[in-house]
Amino acid sequence: MKVAFIHDFHAVKIDNEYFSTGFSYDIWKRYLTTFNELVIVSRLKEEERKYDFRVSSGENVTFKPMEEYTSIFSFLINYKKIKTKMEEVIENTDGVIIRLPSILGFLAANICREKNKKYCVEVVGSAFDSFWYHGVVGKPLSFFLESKQKRAIKNSSVAIYVTGSYLQVKYPSLGNMYGKVSNASITKTNFDAKDIEYEQNKKNFKIGLVGSSFVKYKGHITALKTLRELLDQGYDIVLSLVGQGPSKYLENNIKKLGLQNNVEVLGMLHGREKMDEWYQNLDFYIQPSLTEGLCRSVMEAIENNIPTFATLVGGNPEIVSEEYLIRKHDYKRLVSLIERAIKDPNYARENIIKNNKKISEFQSSKIKNRRNKALSEYKNILKEVDII
Repeated sequence: MKVAFIHDFHAVKIDNEYFSTGFSYDIWKRYLTTFNELVIVSRLKEEERKYDFRVSSGENVTFKPMEEYTSIFSFLINYKKIKTKMEEVIENTDGVIIRLPSILGFLAANICREKNKKYCVEVVGSAFDSFWYHGVVGKPLSFFLESKQKRAIKNSSVAIYVTGSYLQVKYPSLGNMYGKVSNASITKTNFDAKDIEYEQNKKNFKIGLVGSSFVKYKGHITALKTLRELLDQGYDIVLSLVGQGPSKYLENNIKKLGLQNNVEVLGMLHGREKMDEWYQNLDFYIQPSLTEGLCRSVMEAIENNIPTFATLVGGNPEIVSEEYLIRKHDYKRLVSLIERAIKDPNYARENIIKNNKKISEFQSSKIKNRRNKALSEYKNILKEVDII
């Protein structure tokens, strides 16, 4: 059985082979355990060097990228051509798996409804939040795309959510709903509080944050204000940033707050091994985002036994204990939580223990079982359609 996987991620083409930063061939294996073939519909980038891209091409995977879609404007200009190509893919596959939010995904859902084709959705975030924080163009689009997302999910045959409840309540489906099928997972099978030893009497500290600085919803400004306040109180602290960047916006705010000597911008770190090494050199991890689905970096920081604080948004309450959550922009509260953890190692240790308990439902084996169950359900629905 052949299915299409549709999302707005960039496939990078080099010498007739495809690469990606977030969608390696290992991701496609998740679907190939249930289906025989995958056709990937995405955006496209042409590159001459491989950088740290991961191989996305592989056996039983075919790419049909929409090279005409480079921006919202180009999508509108080339809409008819893109729709024709999308229709061809959908007509020549047995099923369609759509990851949302995504512009290509919304189009695919429309076509599936027009052709009365059963489709499956993977819900990884909020359309409104994702586009609202994308500058002047994104704000008016966010209302329109939010309605598109609600309709696409409502009419799906199977809906798979990364969260346990947040996205399900926001975007219910008339089809079969499966939750806690996160893209991120933890690998350790058990946690023993006795193993936690938190260093006391430290003099200098490092705080970490993961997120592209080219978007304004990952909380970089809140993090910078938190750092400034802690420095003003006499603490020796460095903020370590991982993710795409630095953007001019980030650089300007670092200079504005006089933080040039206390912020390190590392850019992208590819691979879990490199990320784990980075986490383990932190004293605290913060995710002061304005929106989240279910945050991979929060889960990874907690799994590495780093005291973690986050904003009360999206799926964060499902993986961070309530007392370690702050409201959006509330850097004063974040300062007080970090300061308490600095002064009281037992409080920091308690953070690690409580947060590990929260993420226990996201063990990789549990997620794999839930995902396989959802995909098998969709496969059975497609078989019933063939019989009819």
